[in-house]
Amino acid sequence: MVNLKNLPVTITQVRRAFPLRYLFSFCLLGVGAYLFFAGVLYMYVPVILGGAVIVHTELSVRSHSMTVATNKITVRRGVLSRQSYSVYYDDMMDLKVRQKLWQRLLNYGDVFVNNPGFQPHLFAANRMPSPHKVGQLIERMEHNYAIHRHKREPYDVHLQSRLSKNVGK
Repeated sequence: MVNLKNLPVTITQVRRAFPLRYLFSFCLLGVGAYLFFAGVLYMYVPVILGGAVIVHTELSVRSHSMTVATNKITVRRGVLSRQSYSVYYDDMMDLKVRQKLWQRLLNYGDVFVNNPGFQPHLFAANRMPSPHKVGQLIERMEHNYAIHRHKREPYDVHLQSRLSKNVGK
């Protein structure tokens, strides 16, 4: 489990979530190598396509991240045009973790944060490693944030106590 002193924690997508893309690209690279040794003129076409698939997959993996901080969760997407979604623990209503059979075998899954008024969910962090541990970390952070928030007295209580002391004099 993650030590809470090491926050914020950034979690990125996993490569093992894209086995078919990698298999397809390596097959294209293999076909390109075969055509190269066979002396075919257009051997560069499958090599370029295989390389493009690998680059696209790597950009997809590196461009999606989720950061769990002491007071909020942030999901970032994109390379050239970045999108960032944040939700504070006060606004978070529900946390859902989903793992399909294939995802369970490869130990990755999706984490959804729900909030009233957003259909079907506020945001999703797809293809996160060990999603149940990520969900437990978020629930722990939400619980710690709620305890810390309730330990502090609201501003009105301090104001009322000062007013009552001044009125009594």
